[in-house]
Amino acid sequence: MKNEYLGLNTKRAILWVSNFMDTPYYAIFLALVSLLSYFLGLDLLNISIISISISFSLLFKKKLNCLLIIFLFMACMISKKHSPVAVIDNGDREFFYRPSNYIFCIVAASIPVVICIFKSAVNIKNGDFFSFKLLIVTFLFGLALLTNGLMNEAYNPLNLSFSLFMFFFFVFLFFGIYPQITLNRENIVQISKQVCFFVLTILVECLVFFCTNYEFENGIFMNFYLGWGNSNTIGMLLIIAIPFLCKMHNYENRAFKIFAIILTFFAIFLSALLLSAQTYLGLAVLAWLILFFNWVCKKRCRKSLIILACYTVLAASFCIIFFFVKPTSVQILVELSNGRIELWKRALLGFKKNIVFGSGFYFNGSDPNINLSSFVPFCVHNTILQMLGSCGLLGMISYGIYRITTIIESVKLLNSENYGIFISLLMILIMSLVDIHIFDFFGTAIYVVLLCMCLSRGKSEKVHFNADCNNLNKTI
Repeated sequence: MKNEYLGLNTKRAILWVSNFMDTPYYAIFLALVSLLSYFLGLDLLNISIISISISFSLLFKKKLNCLLIIFLFMACMISKKHSPVAVIDNGDREFFYRPSNYIFCIVAASIPVVICIFKSAVNIKNGDFFSFKLLIVTFLFGLALLTNGLMNEAYNPLNLSFSLFMFFFFVFLFFGIYPQITLNRENIVQISKQVCFFVLTILVECLVFFCTNYEFENGIFMNFYLGWGNSNTIGMLLIIAIPFLCKMHNYENRAFKIFAIILTFFAIFLSALLLSAQTYLGLAVLAWLILFFNWVCKKRCRKSLIILACYTVLAASFCIIFFFVKPTSVQILVELSNGRIELWKRALLGFKKNIVFGSGFYFNGSDPNINLSSFVPFCVHNTILQMLGSCGLLGMISYGIYRITTIIESVKLLNSENYGIFISLLMILIMSLVDIHIFDFFGTAIYVVLLCMCLSRGKSEKVHFNADCNNLNKTI
């Protein structure tokens, strides 16, 4: 009797936590943890909570929609105090290189990875995947990544190590979570609410940075870095979050609607402050995409369109005035563009050295010592040229087939409810043409979840609730 009582209480606790993770309250919890970690240097606590959250979701949750907010917060979980990046002053850059912390991070990352690989194998065995065609093209793309740099005289063993990580994200993570991604109008609203609190977290960190720890040189902000990412990373996260904010502009709750409108304004305003060429590109493309899809889907959201148009005009006006008053900023953007062109030339050079398999991800002769900085390979800040230079024709062809297939299948399932998620997916792909988001661990995880959401067929949801348990989703 006692064992049955404990078992019932355990089930109720798991059910309560599972429901809680689908509500905005869970995003508030992650936001508080993230802010405390960022300002107090509680990195190990933050990493533990992220690892536990992912592991719990994979093991016990029937719906994995909450993985998007978890991966978004995972992308900004490094504190400024312990950032390994050299541009951070007064920081402990050796924190993650210490053996105890290094082992802790490996264990924390390994647990959800092992669970995900197991779930992926079970799902594929049971036939729980989108389509056989997508299964084939995804595996072929993953195999092409594994062959990067083969038959190259300067082959680096790290090519295989890094490609195994990419294989995990593109193949195992996708097939491990896709069957449990279930979208409908209510789910999309809950996800959008969670994203609102994620954007609020970024705005708070950026506000503190502007007020306390920035360098002002020649009239512009310099060395904009929050510990977990530079202006490009911040801009990418804001750009893919804006469609979710716009979703809330027509929400029935007036207070939350105003909250989302204010967040959208400051998100676009902050994007203009970042002095990031790719963020400006993202803002320009984002505005037109939202206008286009609103017209195609015949969605009645004139207020949202008017607000977005006003925000876009404000951001554009700010940028024009900013550049006019401080011409140095234009010069910096031109230098950044020239740097991208040099990287693209190096990618073409790597392709010429090995046309079939490419020169590998480490064809620039990266430091062979494995640590958090050198393990990240040479990236040319363009997905297409990266595949061409690192994986050759084999990789480029497989990526082309994979990309065309995923986009076509996503468009087939496009509707007036999920088009905002599709816009976010397009934005991370477009911005990856001038950056490394697709080949960045955190950016790759966010991309995979967005792709799963776009490919969700709106599968029917099974009810697993006991009569005496509260459904928190209905109370928000």
